[in-house]
Amino acid sequence: MTQRRQVWTLSAVGFVVVAAMLGALVERLTHHVAAKVEARFGWQPDIAGADEFVASMGREGVFATAAPDAMAVPIGRDVFLWRAADKASRKAYGIPFKVSNQASVGSCVAHGAQHAVYLAESLAWDAGLRADVPLRPSTPSIYGGSRVEARGRPGDGRQPVGGWEDGSTGFHAAKWVRDWGVTYQKPYADFGFDLTNGQHLEREWGAYGNGGKNDAGRFDEEAKKHPIKKVARVQSWDELVQALSSGLPVTIASNIGFVASARDADGFIARNGTWPHQMALGALRWAKNSPPGTKNPRDGVLVFNSWDVTWPPQGGGKFPADQPDGSFWITRADAEAVLAAGDSWSFSTTANWEPVPIDHGQWFEPAPALPAPLEPAGISGETLPTDSQKTAFFVKSPAFTLAP
Repeated sequence: MTQRRQVWTLSAVGFVVVAAMLGALVERLTHHVAAKVEARFGWQPDIAGADEFVASMGREGVFATAAPDAMAVPIGRDVFLWRAADKASRKAYGIPFKVSNQASVGSCVAHGAQHAVYLAESLAWDAGLRADVPLRPSTPSIYGGSRVEARGRPGDGRQPVGGWEDGSTGFHAAKWVRDWGVTYQKPYADFGFDLTNGQHLEREWGAYGNGGKNDAGRFDEEAKKHPIKKVARVQSWDELVQALSSGLPVTIASNIGFVASARDADGFIARNGTWPHQMALGALRWAKNSPPGTKNPRDGVLVFNSWDVTWPPQGGGKFPADQPDGSFWITRADAEAVLAAGDSWSFSTTANWEPVPIDHGQWFEPAPALPAPLEPAGISGETLPTDSQKTAFFVKSPAFTLAP
């Protein structure tokens, strides 16, 4: 072999080695970026599984046939369901309601479900259907339950049968909160953990099930004390507006994405890209009710995301003025595209899908701003709206009746 050929051969080998190293680096960086992107989402599409879950419930599986009273509720008024959650949050925690933050875990299914449950339980409390002020549901519990117990896997915590990859489905979360239930963001001294800020447990519980490693199924019994009574799939715009108008929150899951930019002047964000993501809906607006100054009147629903209050990063317009940070409006057309994925669910705290009596006064109509945060119950200085300050609007299907 000549010296020239030997030099060329060594150069070729060196080139191949460097190229391989660069390729491995690019692949690693690509996987790292993909993992970070995926962690902001976490929905796993399984339409066949969702269809099977619906079929297992018969007429109860679809909102239109499961909730005839709710389907008969008159519509046409804007509905801002989050205000009951805000009232509950101020009462229980002394702070306004805010959207959650799934951070680096692909646990959006749990966060979307906990938003919907918190709205449902807050509305029931505000309507006088329950005495105790609701607390925020625990996301590790919903996440673990949706990945393990709700899939028929053993929830004893002996083995990580749920796996360590991120993600779940909307229908498994719905099955979990109905057949088991929810736990709350509070200390559980008897179990040795505190779920007040328990998000760091999501991956472990996602692998071992509700309660985590070596739980032996004990925390499942705790969840069963607080089940959501009914769940049903929401498949159409008509079902969606009837659910929200009846005080029944909805989770939505699909691959439909939205523009990562500021909300427009009316609070909307347009459809764009792909998000394998679950979120929750907590308000409904009609174009015909738009106030003067609305740039582009549209029918729409309000989405609660789980990327903290700083998303969208540019903020943007709000409607009404007390719209929670971290939320955005989407149009009817975009909502219908999301529903078409077949994994959106309404939750009810009542046994027969009774419409929830909604306070149609202070907490229902658009408000320029909410009062200052209330202190927790039992602390001096607390001021809650009095009965004389409110005009209750009760739903008594099939017609509405105004209470004096």
